[in-house]
Amino acid sequence: MLNKEDINKYNTTQITGRPMSRTDGEMARSAGATAQTLLSMIWKLFKTVFFIGAITGCLVLFSVLSVIWSYHDVEMNSSLASFKLKESSFVYVADTLHIDSVETANWTEHMRYNSTEIRTRVDFTQIPQIMKDAMIAIEDKRFYEHSGVDWRRTLAAVYGLATGTDTAGGSTITQQLIKNLTGENQVSITRKIKEIFMALNLEKKYTKDEILEAYLNLVNYGNGYYGVQAAAKGYFGKNIWECSIAECATIAATTQNPSALCVFYHPEANRERREIVISEMLNQGLITNAEYKEAMEESANLKLRGVDFEVDDSDEADSDEDQNTPLNDVWNWYDEEVFKDAKNLLMEYSNLSGDNAVDMLYNGGLKIYSAQYVPMQESFESFLRYNWQEFTEDSVIWSGTCLMEYDGRILAVNSNKVDSEGNYIEKTGNRGWNNVSSASNQPGSSIKPVGVYAPGIENNVITYGSVVKDEPLPNYFGDGRPGPYNFDGSYSGMVNVDQALTESLNAPAVQIVNQLSPLVSFQFLTQNLHFTTLTEGDSYNLGGVSIGGLEEGVTVREMVGAYQIFGNGGKYNTPYTIYRIEDHDGNVIYDYQDRVAEQAISFDTATIMNKLLHLPIEGTDDAYPTAQMVRRSDLDQIGKTGTTDDYCDIWYMGGTPSFICGIWYGHETKSEVYDTNGAKRMYNGIINWMDANYYDFLHSGSYVLSDNVVQMTFCRDSGLRAGEDCKEKATGWFSQSNLPRTCNGTTDHITGKNNSPSPSPSVSPSPSVSPSPSTSATPTASPSPTAPPATATPTAAPTPTPTAAPTPTPTPTEVPATPTPAPTEVPATPEPDPGSTDG
Repeated sequence: MLNKEDINKYNTTQITGRPMSRTDGEMARSAGATAQTLLSMIWKLFKTVFFIGAITGCLVLFSVLSVIWSYHDVEMNSSLASFKLKESSFVYVADTLHIDSVETANWTEHMRYNSTEIRTRVDFTQIPQIMKDAMIAIEDKRFYEHSGVDWRRTLAAVYGLATGTDTAGGSTITQQLIKNLTGENQVSITRKIKEIFMALNLEKKYTKDEILEAYLNLVNYGNGYYGVQAAAKGYFGKNIWECSIAECATIAATTQNPSALCVFYHPEANRERREIVISEMLNQGLITNAEYKEAMEESANLKLRGVDFEVDDSDEADSDEDQNTPLNDVWNWYDEEVFKDAKNLLMEYSNLSGDNAVDMLYNGGLKIYSAQYVPMQESFESFLRYNWQEFTEDSVIWSGTCLMEYDGRILAVNSNKVDSEGNYIEKTGNRGWNNVSSASNQPGSSIKPVGVYAPGIENNVITYGSVVKDEPLPNYFGDGRPGPYNFDGSYSGMVNVDQALTESLNAPAVQIVNQLSPLVSFQFLTQNLHFTTLTEGDSYNLGGVSIGGLEEGVTVREMVGAYQIFGNGGKYNTPYTIYRIEDHDGNVIYDYQDRVAEQAISFDTATIMNKLLHLPIEGTDDAYPTAQMVRRSDLDQIGKTGTTDDYCDIWYMGGTPSFICGIWYGHETKSEVYDTNGAKRMYNGIINWMDANYYDFLHSGSYVLSDNVVQMTFCRDSGLRAGEDCKEKATGWFSQSNLPRTCNGTTDHITGKNNSPSPSPSVSPSPSVSPSPSTSATPTASPSPTAPPATATPTAAPTPTPTAAPTPTPTPTEVPATPTPAPTEVPATPEPDPGSTDG
């Protein structure tokens, strides 16, 4: 064990008196060792980090490559051929009033249906080489060299994006096509990778020409024009194969930024870009120097749609919106009917829902051959637009008018509207409300020929000369009162059918339907004549189907369609505005020639009704004609007036051997029309317009009449064939298949004096006079005072009291308190009545 002394002997301080110092170099060696140790630690850390990074990088790289490789076989869900491209549908019109067939007619494009895209597909062979070259020159000059991806452009685009030195994209035409077809536009590396593989795979399946064809039919070329054909039509009013180098360059120039380079709205920007396109075409050897100079000269003086197009920055230019407006998208009234009909036909013949039918019209590339004769429609609209005030004293009147031929073809339509100040309301939009096929209005007495007399004759309830009660039915109104009222508030007791129709008496019409039953009339209107606006309540509404007090009313178009049966032998043809619809490939979806006309009433009934409908215009010796003011000596006409009891709806249904005309007059809101002759005046105006512009058509044709219907004398007191002892006689028209027997002159009389009976009834000679297509029935009865009604029982007893018709809702103040005794064209009624006054 060491003691203190032993320890102290090692204490140098005590020995020397100063501390012991380090040996030479010991300090340096210590510092070097420390540095070496530190560097060793850093190296080990670096190696560790490096190896970790390398391993992690490899893992990341492997993952990235795995993800990239997972897209190596990605393709579009649909083939290029079957991919649905939104394509505009076209409406074509013929250049003549009548055509022999769809195949031989000369058709021109009238309009197209577009949603947000205006597109027309064309075959690759129809696209000129200069359009293909222009597109390739500016968008993808190595298109025919790469395999879907231009790697040089792609790498250059990546470098430019990283350095901020270049904003040019690297997408090829193939990649742009995929982007447009898939609709994928998000900015991401994943999308770009998928797009690259899709492009590589697409070019393995399709040729370059197939890809370029799809691209040229798909791309947005500004102003809503998709595809080069739509752009050529929209910008230059010509087909793409008719376009020049400068015009093709104009179209190609828009693809970089369709909204900012549209030539309509940014002509200078487009010019700068299109001249780059022309220069690129020269530099790439796609055009010659001479073609280059010509194209540049044309570019400096470019004409759009055949007219100089310049943007005027002056204040005056702002006031003319149409100066730079590329399309007038407001349809005429016939176009409205065509769209509705096309939709309905697609629903019927292609089994589509309404929404899908509309979608097909806008995007399905259909070809629709319209029955519109544009010069007639435009002239018709213009005539009524500028002359409507000449026909009425009511300054705020609305109207709906439809002209139709007897095979169902609609000739012209118009819907007039005015504001509360009497100013004409211009049509500014499409697919809106119109007064021809959208609006349902009460028809008044214009319903009588189709709701009363035609089914009455068809069911052998009445004939031309039948005697009918002219007296009110008990419990007719909902409160138990008898009705209906005639226009003057009085009744005759008994009248003949021809007189009842001529004067448009209400009570006889209701008596006939009561005998026939409202359900029979309802079924005739809905099943034979295809009215769509009648309701279930109308099937037992006696006043509705007989004198027009329907729950919803009827449209002008359906009324015109119903009246055709009185001039074409009783056949109902669905009113049409379209000859044919084809799909994009030319397959026929609908052809009007495949329609089958329905025999709504017999040939004989139609002929008898034709003769009866001459009477409201020509009258009889005993009856005042309600439509006398439309009579013309040079025109064979049929017609019927209609006025509702509250004077809110005024109608005139007129016909000539060449067409039917239906007119509704009324107000925007249901209120009294102060000039109830306006519809007839408008009809006269239309006839004059037709006479001045379409004389040959107006005076052509003839009614289709049955030779089995003959003219003969009948007894007014019995409605039977007149015998020797009959005093009150008239001439009427009867079917030889249903000739009445000869009146005995006494007990057969329902009205008038009973004459002394003859030993045996005399039979009139067999009738031999056949109707002439242009000859109307001319009464020949000798006038004599009408005797008081006889007590004899009518030939047909009425059915039990009908269900009360619903009480109408006219404005109470519009109905005069006292009836007007004198028969005028539109007299007052003593109180509200569910139907017509004259009507």
